[in-house]
Amino acid sequence: KLQSPNIRQIRPSGQYLEGQIAEITCSAPKVYSGITYNLFKVGSITAVASLGPTSNSTALLTIRDIRSTSEGSYTCSYQAPVWGRTYHSAPSASVNITLAHRPEGPTLTMTTLFGLYLQGKSIRITCMAPEYYTTNSFYLLRNGKDTIMPWISTQWTQHGAEFRIANTSTSDSGNYSCIYETQINGKAFNSTDSNFVSIEVQERVAIRLVNGSSICSGRVEILNNKTWGTVCDDQWQLPDAQVVCRELRCGAAVSALTHAYFGKGTGPIALDDLECRGTEVYLWQCPSRHWGQHNCLHEEDAGVICSDTLMNRRSAPPASSKRKGIIGFCVAGLIFAVIAVFVANHYRKSGYVWNRKGSRIQNLQPLITNQEEPDRSDEDSSI
Repeated sequence: KLQSPNIRQIRPSGQYLEGQIAEITCSAPKVYSGITYNLFKVGSITAVASLGPTSNSTALLTIRDIRSTSEGSYTCSYQAPVWGRTYHSAPSASVNITLAHRPEGPTLTMTTLFGLYLQGKSIRITCMAPEYYTTNSFYLLRNGKDTIMPWISTQWTQHGAEFRIANTSTSDSGNYSCIYETQINGKAFNSTDSNFVSIEVQERVAIRLVNGSSICSGRVEILNNKTWGTVCDDQWQLPDAQVVCRELRCGAAVSALTHAYFGKGTGPIALDDLECRGTEVYLWQCPSRHWGQHNCLHEEDAGVICSDTLMNRRSAPPASSKRKGIIGFCVAGLIFAVIAVFVANHYRKSGYVWNRKGSRIQNLQPLITNQEEPDRSDEDSSI
């Protein structure tokens, strides 16, 4: 017998709707000519499709009008003349054909790997149907609801559609899938659901500076899904740093540092190719690549020094400052005690006493009132 051919089904899943056409290729070695190809259902000796004689090494065999009776396994074989005699090949491996009640689901993809978006940004979602289906329309589903969203505009081709969600808000968060509609022999079919994609829309993203001399200087880090990530220094300039300092209320930007000046971070690299004008309130409002998309390593982590760092207004006081404060307090207390003792001695010498409420109540010095000065004229003034 001749060498077995290779068999391949154009539709890898082998699932067909009623009335569709199944296409299967059968390939023989190129050394033969005048080849006749046959397709058999396993268990039957009658060919369901044939092609030849032909000099082509590959033949496309079709099964038209798929029905429930078409389900099963299929093999192909070929025959070719060699030195005036006809030889038959061994059968190929088998492929399976099954009847489906709904078309295969499409593939859903997004423009970002992480599915994290910030409020006000736009989201683009692509829904692609298998190329062997001619589609009439596509529908985007959120949390399994079988309705198209009114705020979604679509553009589609014969096999795919792009959905765009503009000016997103937190209410747009959810699990998304898509379906498509196709017609076969005048009958409409809705596909099964695509894969699910989770989308999270946040109002803002936490930001911090680490490894600097204060909270107003250091490596820029952004919180995403409870994980701190870094910012790549591609296009990193003073306007970008200005937005960071403003967001952290650390004054004006003094330096926009690159090449992991404050050390290499860990975790994901969240943003890359930032192009801030310097007037944005939050860093995520600046134009950049999509969240999580970058071509960087942590050796390129961006850093910032803000003006409040130089003024030491945002950093904790050093230990020496604390000691100076304690010494100053003690000196002030000692001075107060000395003054208090001095005042008390002064009043005691003056003959005043004080009650428990702190009021002066008596003068112990004898008072000379309404008395004449004694006459000393008779006293001997001579020595």
